[in-house]
Amino acid sequence: MNGYDLKGQRFGRWTVLSFSHQNSRKNNMWLCRCDCGTERTVTARSLKNGRSASCGCGRSVKAAISPGLHRHPLYPSWIQMKGRCYNTNHLEYPNYGARGIYVCERWRNNFAQFLEDVGERPKNHTLDRIDNDGPYSPDNCRWATLSTQARNTRQAHHLEYDGKKMTVVEWATELNMSPATLYTRLRLGWSDERVLTHEIDTRCHHKSIE
Repeated sequence: MNGYDLKGQRFGRWTVLSFSHQNSRKNNMWLCRCDCGTERTVTARSLKNGRSASCGCGRSVKAAISPGLHRHPLYPSWIQMKGRCYNTNHLEYPNYGARGIYVCERWRNNFAQFLEDVGERPKNHTLDRIDNDGPYSPDNCRWATLSTQARNTRQAHHLEYDGKKMTVVEWATELNMSPATLYTRLRLGWSDERVLTHEIDTRCHHKSIE
């Protein structure tokens, strides 16, 4: 095999699986899998110059969208959602596709169905997955404010005290405290109990922070 090894690389909707053969014109042929699941051999030149970016399903998807719908404000969000899950070159891919997050079949190739299920975006809301380890699907997505998403993020730090387990933001709301204060105490290595009770336990008010 001559030239660079393309195995594992992404070109449009193609993922290169392995080298296949050289054709009669001495062109390197690579076995590729499209995002839709179709497998086909494609020349290295066609992959690199962008002449072949899919098995053709991408054109079918665009044709299936009602006229003008691709200009809808949510269309770029739909594209980005899929990019996070399937484009290994996407900046957010490690937090989505690499973790097994995927887009359900109903939404993946049909923007009209996605729009029908989620509806118009309310002001100051973004699309949120209820289960952060679950897929983009009608039963796992909602419009949510940034504060709601912050509570729901998989990276949110949870504190447990007196039989209750909540995120830092939720505890701060309940105790009428600043989340920054709680995070500072966590960085100092305090226990969950001390983080949450230092100010609300009157017996501790006279003590200095050690």
